[in-house]
Amino acid sequence: MLLGVALHAAVAYMRTPLGELWGFKDQHTHYGFDVLVAVVHTFRMPVFFVMAGFFAALLFYQRGAHQMIRNRAQRVLVPLAIGWLVLFPLTIAGFAFARLGGAANATSDAIRYAASTAMLEHLQLLHLWFLFDLLVYYGAALLVCRLVHRTPDARRRNVAVGFGWLLQRWYAPLLLAVPTVLTLAPMPSGMLETPGTFLRPPATLAAHGVFFTFGWLLYLRRDLLQSLTKHAWGRTLAGCALFPLHGLAVIRLAGQADQTLRGVAIVSLAVMIWLFVFGLTGLFVRYLGSQRPLGRYVADASYWFYLLHLPLVVWGSGLLAGRPWPAGVKYAVLLTAVVVVCWGTYDVAVRPTIVGVFLNGRRYPRGLPAPATSEMRPLAGPDGRVSTTPVEPHTGSTISVPGRRSINVQR
Repeated sequence: MLLGVALHAAVAYMRTPLGELWGFKDQHTHYGFDVLVAVVHTFRMPVFFVMAGFFAALLFYQRGAHQMIRNRAQRVLVPLAIGWLVLFPLTIAGFAFARLGGAANATSDAIRYAASTAMLEHLQLLHLWFLFDLLVYYGAALLVCRLVHRTPDARRRNVAVGFGWLLQRWYAPLLLAVPTVLTLAPMPSGMLETPGTFLRPPATLAAHGVFFTFGWLLYLRRDLLQSLTKHAWGRTLAGCALFPLHGLAVIRLAGQADQTLRGVAIVSLAVMIWLFVFGLTGLFVRYLGSQRPLGRYVADASYWFYLLHLPLVVWGSGLLAGRPWPAGVKYAVLLTAVVVVCWGTYDVAVRPTIVGVFLNGRRYPRGLPAPATSEMRPLAGPDGRVSTTPVEPHTGSTISVPGRRSINVQR
């Protein structure tokens, strides 16, 4: 989610025109921001939906369907509904302000525009589309689990054992790229398209649904998480090496109907995504698997950062529009200002308040948390991992992991 802030702050300074996807482009641009946005967009949401699937399964298996529904309603549905009602008009007004170049009368004109019926022509979910999609996946997962519960135990064990076998193969990203190629095939741009429209494109839902499902199955074989560290560096570097091929194919594909180029773009993207999913997950498991106060705080704050940042980015872009500064300077100033505002408001108005209950699961005191001294129970934010509360040890129960001995897990 923090990478989403960095990505959206860069869009106005890209050379590539995005048309209706982004309502403002600064007069100072640089190709470096095109590369930044393209690289981050490649892996950010796929990895996010893997985590979302993993921790949705945690909620389901440790707390049951009713508690999962209650938790997801509080942590996803309520922030989506309230956030959209507040953030949509602010963001639309911000785009109008930015297009007017941040002139003296631009603020009043932008507010009048946002308050008019013309705003209704641009109704969309904006950057909150992923929360809407998560609700769809949660509903689908509960339905599938209800159906799967009626299947024989042996068949369910075979699925978990087969997934575990796949997870440990070095070529797993290549095999998993096949369903991703199929879901990307309807997307004409050769990229993973993530529009913010209320009418969700079936291809986008299917594409991210593959990653959500992978995360759910990964929870069932969480005993194999450490195996992802084995080839983590190699897979991450291989994904980076594939990016120039994908980028060149997408650039040449623009405005053409060349199916060969489109095929190269889609296949290279699918393989690259899965290399990053395996590689980056493995690197984080290896190097950032332990509790750290700063890491805990940043993870807790990331949800608020993402919700609040878009209108700040758009209005800030408008304020900088008339400055004769290079694109890199504007980006640095904009990103710094947005982070400062988000951080200050989170620490004062979110972390210790009722808002923090919805975003972080409970109120926390301001500042960095104390180092962890007891076992932690995940409370699951939009991706399922953004907050924890301590629980007493030895309160777990035994769960049988298919193909492995029984293990003790915390409830």
